[in-house]
Amino acid sequence: MSDTNSTTHDSQRETLISRLSRMLIQGVHLLLALLQTSQVAVVALLIDGENISPDLTAQMLVEAGKFGGVTIRRVYGNITSPNMQRWKEVMTHYALQGMHQMQTVTGKNAADIALVVDAMDLFYRDHVTRFCLVASDSDYTPLVLRLRSVGCMVIGIGEPKAPLALVEACTVFISTDQLRNKAKIIVEYGFTNTTECGASCAPHQGLSAGNKRERERVGSYISVRNSAQENRSFI
Repeated sequence: MSDTNSTTHDSQRETLISRLSRMLIQGVHLLLALLQTSQVAVVALLIDGENISPDLTAQMLVEAGKFGGVTIRRVYGNITSPNMQRWKEVMTHYALQGMHQMQTVTGKNAADIALVVDAMDLFYRDHVTRFCLVASDSDYTPLVLRLRSVGCMVIGIGEPKAPLALVEACTVFISTDQLRNKAKIIVEYGFTNTTECGASCAPHQGLSAGNKRERERVGSYISVRNSAQENRSFI
C-alpha cells in the first residue's frame, strides 16, 4: 500500500513539474515576442500628396525611419488629378498606400480631412504614437497639437513657407530645403549617415524652437539610433 501511494505521489509530482515546465516555456516565448515587438516603435508616414512633391520621398523615409519602423506609409489625394500622376510611380517604388479621395466640391480638400481622420484612428485604434506628417498647410496644426497633447511624437516635413504655427507645433520640423541639402551632400561626398557629414546634416537642424528639454531628448534619441545603426526603414 505504501509503495502504491509513493508511486502515485511520484506520478503527480512529475505531472506537476511537466505542467510547470510547459508554462515556463510558454512564458519565455511570450516574453521574447513582447521584447521583439517593442524594440522598434511603429511610425506612421502620412503624406498630403496634393501639396507636396514626390521628389524627396526617399529622404522622407530616411528621416521618419530615425524614429522607428515606417510600416504605415500613406499618400492622400485625388489620384485621378494631373498633379498626382507622378505619385503613382513613387507609390509603387516605395510601397506607399494611395488613399484616393474624390473631390466632390470645388475648393474643398477631402484629402486633408481623410488624413486627419486616419491619424486619429491610428492613435486610438492601433495605438500608434509616432507620426511623420508631410504637409505645409496650417489646417493640420490642430491635428498636430491634439496628437502632442496625448503624448505622441510628430515629425513634420514641409516646404520652407510652412506657417510658423505648424512648425512650432511639431516635435521636429524639417523643411524640404534641408532634405535637398542633405541629399546633395550625400551624393557629392558619399556619406551614408548623418553622423558622418557633420553640422550641415545634423538632425537637430530640423527641431522647432519649442521646449528645450524635449528637443534635447529627441536629439539624444537620434544620436543613439545613429550610433547603433538601427534605422530600420527600408527604401
